[in-house]
Amino acid sequence: GGGRAGESAGLHHLHPARTAGAARRPRAAAAAGRRGGGGAVPAGAVHLHLCLRQKYAITGPNGAGKSTLFRAIAKQAPLAGGAVFAGTAAAADCDTSDAIGYVEQSGHIFAAGYRENVTLFGAYDAARLANAEAQLDCAMLAQVRRAADCTTLSGGQKQLVQLVRALVSGQPILLLDEPFSAMDRETGDLIQRKLLALPDKTILVVTHDLAPEHLRLYDEVLVLQDGRLIFAGPPEQTPALQSEGNG
Repeated sequence: GGGRAGESAGLHHLHPARTAGAARRPRAAAAAGRRGGGGAVPAGAVHLHLCLRQKYAITGPNGAGKSTLFRAIAKQAPLAGGAVFAGTAAAADCDTSDAIGYVEQSGHIFAAGYRENVTLFGAYDAARLANAEAQLDCAMLAQVRRAADCTTLSGGQKQLVQLVRALVSGQPILLLDEPFSAMDRETGDLIQRKLLALPDKTILVVTHDLAPEHLRLYDEVLVLQDGRLIFAGPPEQTPALQSEGNG
């Protein structure tokens, strides 16, 4: 793929399959197949080289396989063939929880206060929390920090709680599935820019937002369709933006 120079995530092997993989320090790779049935996508091939500390936008129509790709990387989807790699080992054979953080569209929010939610009831210390809050500082966060029961928050506020939690947990690779979709536009734009400016994180974001000013925040755009990777390259070469430019 394109993007700025960085440590390459070495791709070890790929079976004709449905899903691909992620990076882990200092090297990582993935190649995976997804089990058919129940919303299955036709067998295809996804072959990716991902670089550490780069930012990737993953887009495509509904049902293209974007969320399934994340679930495979996070070991939440069974594989019919191939493998997801973390470093030089198959992810199935090792614990990747310290390397990969996954924020789902409808991630779990506890019926508890803000601090309990973002630190998982004290599993992480105050220094980590303070650092995460500084990285995502915004007016909405000031409101959310006062929440006594986070289940009563709005959809956008709950997304912000999940993003703070992801930063507090400290994984270097973040899989974010439409993390700004329920936020108001101003807050979503601000949080997106703050996250993508973090220099030490490898971030993959599923998004339906094809606004040029947003796609250009990423190092590379990946487009999925019918379970296949149909484009991987710099934002300015994304088919949607080229069509817009030619129109």
